[in-house]
Amino acid sequence: IYLDMTAVLDSKRSANELRRAIAVLRQHCLKQSSAFCAEQLVGLTKDDVSINGATLYSLSTTTAGGNDSMEVDETVALATLKMLESEPVSDTFLLAQSFFEIGEYIRSAVAMSGEEKDGGALPASIPNDDAPSRELFLWSYALFLAGQKRKEEAIAEAGRQGNTITNCINPWLEELRKVLEEKKKRKALTGLCGYALGMVLKEIAALRAIGGFEPSQDTMVEKPLLDADLDQKMNDAFFHHHTQPLERKKKIKDKEELTQLFTESNKIYKAGAIAAFKAREQLAETASQFPWNWSAWLDLADMSIPTDASRPEESIEIRQFQPISNLPFDHNAKDGPARLCIDSVGIISVCHGVRLAVEGQRCVEALEVLNELKSILPSSSFVFAQQALAHYARRDFDTAINTFEVLRQNFPYRLDQLDVYSNILYVKEQRADLSLLAHAVFRIDKYRPETCCIIGNYYSLRRQHERAVLYFRRALRLDRKCLSAWTLMGHEFIELKNTNAAVESYRRAVDTNSRDYRAWYGLGQTYEMLTMHFYALYYYRKAASLRPNDGRMWIAIANCNEQLQRIPQAMTFYQKAAQIDDPEGHAALKLAKLYRHHTHDPEKAAIYYSQYLNIAGDAEILDTTAEAILYLAEHHKNNGKLEKAQTLLARLLDYAGPEKAQAQAMLREVRAMLDNDIQAD
Repeated sequence: IYLDMTAVLDSKRSANELRRAIAVLRQHCLKQSSAFCAEQLVGLTKDDVSINGATLYSLSTTTAGGNDSMEVDETVALATLKMLESEPVSDTFLLAQSFFEIGEYIRSAVAMSGEEKDGGALPASIPNDDAPSRELFLWSYALFLAGQKRKEEAIAEAGRQGNTITNCINPWLEELRKVLEEKKKRKALTGLCGYALGMVLKEIAALRAIGGFEPSQDTMVEKPLLDADLDQKMNDAFFHHHTQPLERKKKIKDKEELTQLFTESNKIYKAGAIAAFKAREQLAETASQFPWNWSAWLDLADMSIPTDASRPEESIEIRQFQPISNLPFDHNAKDGPARLCIDSVGIISVCHGVRLAVEGQRCVEALEVLNELKSILPSSSFVFAQQALAHYARRDFDTAINTFEVLRQNFPYRLDQLDVYSNILYVKEQRADLSLLAHAVFRIDKYRPETCCIIGNYYSLRRQHERAVLYFRRALRLDRKCLSAWTLMGHEFIELKNTNAAVESYRRAVDTNSRDYRAWYGLGQTYEMLTMHFYALYYYRKAASLRPNDGRMWIAIANCNEQLQRIPQAMTFYQKAAQIDDPEGHAALKLAKLYRHHTHDPEKAAIYYSQYLNIAGDAEILDTTAEAILYLAEHHKNNGKLEKAQTLLARLLDYAGPEKAQAQAMLREVRAMLDNDIQAD
């Protein structure tokens, strides 16, 4: 319905809705959501602007399978906002809110509803069903955060003592789930309380995915899984990094033990999948009811999982809940038919859609929408940051650097995503710029995880890998779920040839965000170093499922197949890489060698050697370039194309390698053949 339709921003209405939503979010102590909405409020244009509605909402129609789309109903959202605004604010709530803001979470919950004196599992008694929704939310949110704090303390103690952290869980998680689900059944879970239940279910799903939380009978309700292929899921569960450590994988010999391991792993997978399904469902519901809660969208994105990642040769996208904003039409338009009105609900929905598109590697679509969004939010750092991340994902590093520089000029004290900027400077080997960035962020806040990652990258570029690991560890002490720190530390351990530590770092990175292709790719590289090509192949396929348009993923898969003597499969994946993305000609060169030595097809070998030379261009001649030139010259000589052979061989006359002598000898033969042809004529 959005095709050929002009979308019009109602800036005054959007600004008013954002102000109202910010006030409600601050009352609920949702700081990240209120900060995001405030940033969009300040960045919002003051004028009513018209944009292309089809482009703006294109992300809503490209969800894989089309089954995970959700409708954000503006009427329901505004009704929820109005209901939350109208609720009375009691003195008790103000006291509990004050305790919450200074980090005394248990005291906040007890101040809200009193101390539990009937022997219940929770330290604070349960609020009545007729209590305002904000009181129930703050009560459950405070207890959830208090439990998470105890979990982190237990993990820190277990780490110091060398114990396993699997059993370190939030002690009040299960009781909170029971209380909130009971209230939901009685329809007493209104306002933002659904988000509290979503957070609890998300944490339970994360624990069950690693077998660290024993599910209750009443939660094991069968739900349809995304993939009914049980055998494949058992294989996935067996090979998945966190179910079995490297040492046990090496020791598995007995078929009975393997079967038992499959059964155990599949049980863990199934419990985790069911819990994740419930958490996704709940988070989607609460995000739809109150879309200004940006934290709900972030949690929902974290719960999204890939489709069948075991088949990367097929086109695979990230299946995510995609917002489709049901926005009103302006039927009073004077200059034509009805137009689509954009308000704050639409803005938040599109921001989430853009973020998902960038994470899902749909960067061209994301950049198109961001160009439209920039006219709505011309001063929003979110838009600049997502543009930079989209260019980075496309490996357009120069444009990404320019965008990050604009972001830094406009928002000099913003540190979010600057660790990604440092990754680009590292890849481009711009040591001076990386040093300046490291000094700048150190002056702003030296105890931010992003700062530690940037400094770690700087030391890594200087080949001081032990010192780089030190800073990545410091980042993880500040934020145990810092994805960049885990991944970059894995890279450093690879440089230090510490494969066990590298596997552990990459495993933690995937635990933090299973959609990060770099961690999967790093696991593949580590197992390839250990000559465990079958395992490496599995992890490379995971990386390729997340980044199907990156030729490096397919080259890695092809190389593993080649090492396993699966030559036809290797050639298939090399061809895919050559078609998709082969800027350095690695796939073309590999195909040329395989056609030359394995299938003995000189015509195909010549085609790919020629393709490799076209990619190499007039750059400095390398050993591989000389090899390609000699083969093509020989091929042209045997097929009577003497002038082409002569032109190619002339390129090697200034080459210092042993191929120069071979080229001179062949050039004499070619010239002799040309002279004979001239005499014959």
